[in-house]
Amino acid sequence: MFSSPTVIIIGAGSSVDYGLPLGKALWDQIVSDCDTLPNHLSEYIAKNIVASADVYFRDTSSDNPKAYAFFQLMRDAQGRVEYQQAKALAETVKRANVHDNVDDFVRDHPSLKKPMQALIAGNLFAHLYQKENGKSGWNLRPYLFASPLQGGPFPKAENWVRRFAGLCRDRLQPISGGVSPVKACVTVISFNYDRLMETVLREFWDKAETKYPRIDDCFMFLYPYGAFSELKRNVPDAGAWLVDQSERIAITEIVRSPQKALAREALENARQVFMLGFSCSDTNMEWLGLNAKPGKKVFAQNFRAHDKRLQRVLSDMNARSDISSMIELVRNGFFNQGH
Repeated sequence: MFSSPTVIIIGAGSSVDYGLPLGKALWDQIVSDCDTLPNHLSEYIAKNIVASADVYFRDTSSDNPKAYAFFQLMRDAQGRVEYQQAKALAETVKRANVHDNVDDFVRDHPSLKKPMQALIAGNLFAHLYQKENGKSGWNLRPYLFASPLQGGPFPKAENWVRRFAGLCRDRLQPISGGVSPVKACVTVISFNYDRLMETVLREFWDKAETKYPRIDDCFMFLYPYGAFSELKRNVPDAGAWLVDQSERIAITEIVRSPQKALAREALENARQVFMLGFSCSDTNMEWLGLNAKPGKKVFAQNFRAHDKRLQRVLSDMNARSDISSMIELVRNGFFNQGH
């Protein structure tokens, strides 16, 4: 397995087992946020009789970092936040003629990119981090690294990335001679903003008595639309951190991504391409340059065959698919295909 150049393309479906939302659920939450956050600001100002938003920012930075980031990125050149501007955004979002997709919305409304960045980052943050009662700062939720036997509402399924690390560590072989694998034998192209797969994979990679190749000698991670710079275990100043991370999220290719050439080269040279929780949207397929040509080397997950559109796209590409969950894919030999 992975003894020849391999590409893994991941989408939102690969993170569902960790409690993160699919694209539609994220869009629905963003629509709700655009409706409720302006009222949150208005009620705060009315309650505290404060015309300036500065006190609001101070108080929300710790307790409601999503609101903090949202309004920070809506401030004008003088640092003001206009309530009516926020309400107008809510009406624009409600009228949006898009297919439950924030990328399509920003494509049509590029001037609204910044508040959308904040809402994406804020909602992912809410799923990834928790604030302990009586303590400052936010902690990365422990279930991300939990074993299947540990309790709580998550994980919904076994930690598939942890199992994946154990599966592929000892199977990565040199592509062409030498003691160590050629750098980046596996290219991971992630359309997710959360950097979750990379974080969990790094967590478990070296947890063995046996010495394996360095993870950075085996994997190259590409993020076409940007991503969090890292998932810190603890975030003391959540508001400021979230503003910084929001601006790292590109949302569709408004500015040409330098990673496109790397991704297309990896796809051209790959012997096998695995798609995990990836919906093959037109925008993303165009970015990758994928068409029927590489179809025979594509192996895709279509969980329980729920995505009928994906089924049609894969059929047109002459690609193969599996309807299993992520943990089932790891166990049933899905990643041994392509030889």
